[in-house]
Amino acid sequence: PRFANFDLSAPVYPVALGDTTPDRDLTIVQVYSNNIAYLGDQTGIQVDISAFNLPNRSATVTVSAVEDGGGLETVDQQVIRLSEGDFFTTLDFSLPQDRVGLRQYRISVTQVSGEKSYRNNRKDFYIDVIDARQIIALLYDHIHPDISAIKSSLESNKNYQVEATRFRDFKEPIASFDLVILHQLPGKRTNIAPFVQRLDELQIPRIFILGAQSNYRLVNQVQDLMSYTPKSNASNDVQADVNSSFSLFTLPEDLQLKLRQFAPVQAPFADYQVNPAAQVLLSQRIGKVSTEFPLLLFKDQGDYKTAVFAAEGLWRWRLYDFLQHDDHQLFDLLLSK
Repeated sequence: PRFANFDLSAPVYPVALGDTTPDRDLTIVQVYSNNIAYLGDQTGIQVDISAFNLPNRSATVTVSAVEDGGGLETVDQQVIRLSEGDFFTTLDFSLPQDRVGLRQYRISVTQVSGEKSYRNNRKDFYIDVIDARQIIALLYDHIHPDISAIKSSLESNKNYQVEATRFRDFKEPIASFDLVILHQLPGKRTNIAPFVQRLDELQIPRIFILGAQSNYRLVNQVQDLMSYTPKSNASNDVQADVNSSFSLFTLPEDLQLKLRQFAPVQAPFADYQVNPAAQVLLSQRIGKVSTEFPLLLFKDQGDYKTAVFAAEGLWRWRLYDFLQHDDHQLFDLLLSK
């Protein structure tokens, strides 16, 4: 009043009205969660709860999924014990994501007698659940232990779904796949050139795995990373040397060292020619002799990627990894890369 712009000669005596004592209240202060989650994940959330002047009371904190019709499905609950004076706690919850789409959730705490307001006993939040799985077609012409090794390894990653089938039985729409692995295809009696042309049109990445049943002439036609000409029907037992200048992705140093010790795989005894545009990650080592023959190489075509593993026997690597380390982590890491 002393600064008011009016002419007043009388003194002013202000009187405060109301009770400054904080009201009894139980409040959901904040909910922390990611806006996006992936199908099959367990999404963690944190909930901050505060209360004042509600001693020796208990309350139940409930996480519910709000269904399309407005109904509530309880996901998780925790009971908290309130203390005298100021109370604050942070609770952790885990929400399973089993359905794609925008999911609405509600955090609620039970209403305690004597609260000032119940409007802050509830908060809604939303999580967009998306399906990030990559669908992989693993196609082959002949039964081979590599098929099981590759499928088991890739499916250890929950974001990969693998469909393994004989090439002649493959009837799925190829456009629905994110990657195609062709084990010893094209084969000696299986020309897949029209199929590969379709992959080109759809710009779908592919991996060729060579072996004794591969038709080298057709292999040389359907990819341009490398060409090879067998000198006989024989094969070489080869191990892997890691190319330190490879730049498309990185391998952990531990994996690079252990790869050199993995059991030999069988590569065609052949002359090899590598496209200068291709990048070689692994080259063949025969006994103690390092060669420039490619074992695993990649090429980015611009619209899609192509890789060639020039040997069969990946199942040996998976078993060797388990023999040495009691798990398949290194082998699985290599395939996921």
